[in-house]
Amino acid sequence: METFLRNKALEFDKRNVSRTYLYVDEMSFVSGMLKIVAYYTISLKTLAFTSSVSKRMIKDIDGFSKDADSVSAILIGQLGKDSMYGAGLHGKDILSAVIDLAYEIRSIAGSRIVFLECEPVDKLLAFYKSNGFIQIQENPSNKLVQLVRFL
Repeated sequence: METFLRNKALEFDKRNVSRTYLYVDEMSFVSGMLKIVAYYTISLKTLAFTSSVSKRMIKDIDGFSKDADSVSAILIGQLGKDSMYGAGLHGKDILSAVIDLAYEIRSIAGSRIVFLECEPVDKLLAFYKSNGFIQIQENPSNKLVQLVRFL
């Protein structure tokens, strides 16, 4: 979490690559300290389909063609929580805020899906699937699992 926030988030924002949203500890903030307890990054990106994705799924995602090779989509690029914050903020609540923002983006720019990539870790996959995401493929370049959620 810290590495991305320190090294990339501000630069990505300046270059209009993505926007990063922070959750801060309110009590610390009132005391003059900035304690980031969670964050997420959102952007627009093209989702390229591999041959493993069914024609039916491609048509559902694209909305028109089963032969599309890619679609424009909303990407959740980063999502993280400070493990020391514990039960004070749930991953489901952070993800819900991201999805709300995705709906706002959809109303302005249009998009049928939001997607993300994550490590092929059972706990992560179960979390995203329990929140409405569908696993569609592995990114061939980085071996991360790609999941989509329809808006």
